[in-house]
Amino acid sequence: VTNTSIGACFSILEDKNLIHPPIEVLVTRDEETGLYGAAALEPGILKAKYLINVDSEEWKSVCIGCAGGFTYNIKHEIVKEKNSNDIITKQFVLRGLNGGHSGVNIDLGRINAITMMGRLLASAKEINFNVCQVIGGTAHNGIPRDCTAVVSIHKALSDKFDALVNNEYNKVKVEYAKIDPNVSIEITTIPFQPYMNTIESLRLINFLNGFICGPIRWSPDVAGLVDTSHNLGVIKITDTHIEMVGSCRAFAQSQLDWMYTWVKSITQTTGYIISDKIGEYPGWKPEPDNDLNRIMKEETRDAYGCEPKIYAIHAGLECGLFMGKYPGLICTSIGPEINFPHSPNERLLIKSVTPFYRSLVNLSKVLTKLL
Repeated sequence: VTNTSIGACFSILEDKNLIHPPIEVLVTRDEETGLYGAAALEPGILKAKYLINVDSEEWKSVCIGCAGGFTYNIKHEIVKEKNSNDIITKQFVLRGLNGGHSGVNIDLGRINAITMMGRLLASAKEINFNVCQVIGGTAHNGIPRDCTAVVSIHKALSDKFDALVNNEYNKVKVEYAKIDPNVSIEITTIPFQPYMNTIESLRLINFLNGFICGPIRWSPDVAGLVDTSHNLGVIKITDTHIEMVGSCRAFAQSQLDWMYTWVKSITQTTGYIISDKIGEYPGWKPEPDNDLNRIMKEETRDAYGCEPKIYAIHAGLECGLFMGKYPGLICTSIGPEINFPHSPNERLLIKSVTPFYRSLVNLSKVLTKLL
């Protein structure tokens, strides 16, 4: 969406025949990783009264609000053991999940591969085994699509361990048949790997199995809108540490503060170390009846030939940060259609680009009369 939106802005600047008010084009970097570019914007640079964010991902719609959020890191030091007597090493690969964006797709109930791996391993806790490796996810704002776990277990208990995990996996297949129908697990025997001791292994399994991800609170004002959520996006185990990355989102600052306290309480109970909030950004309170949103609704209706959807999104947009730095700034947000954002299947709906650009041009003309 970024290249398309920047191109639309530059096209308006280059069009010598287009009537429009004075225009400032603001391009920020690192939006996908934490809105760091928007956070670095200094007060006093922009002169505009209205801001049209062109980073939305739904055509035929106008976004008028968004959740705030933050990222966190978790780290825990470990020592791995190398005794290989009567030990067999098993690798479990959980894959085939839909994943998606941890904001706009968090309401769909999709499997988080990392915490689901915790559930599968926890189903076999009655057997003494040790964790060698858990690796999964690629970004804090992506619902993990796959996860690999490696465990060491006594040879005599190997078959029973496989049976317990497969039994739990079959339950998962039934539970998520309509949401993640392509989920699969592959169990193989691999060469020996050093492993964590039993206490550390159980600590990690219990943590992952009990670390709730997904919607935490639904909006009391807007039906079907997630108000507060949590996502564990990345995990890896090195030779010396367990490392995890996650994120929380909420519309209200009080909920963001509580979510950090919640995550911190769980990690401290386990003995893990959590960072301070990273890249925190504020929410953007919806104002559906302000002048800009009213005009945007009319121009979007004309451009698309239908009544636009007016909505707030449970994901981060730059508008909250901009409004914090420029009190009185009035924002709205539109964009072309982006399917499966923040996943390998991300794609742009080409036919949505022209009406998106047309609505942007029409809005520029109308604002000329308003300003």
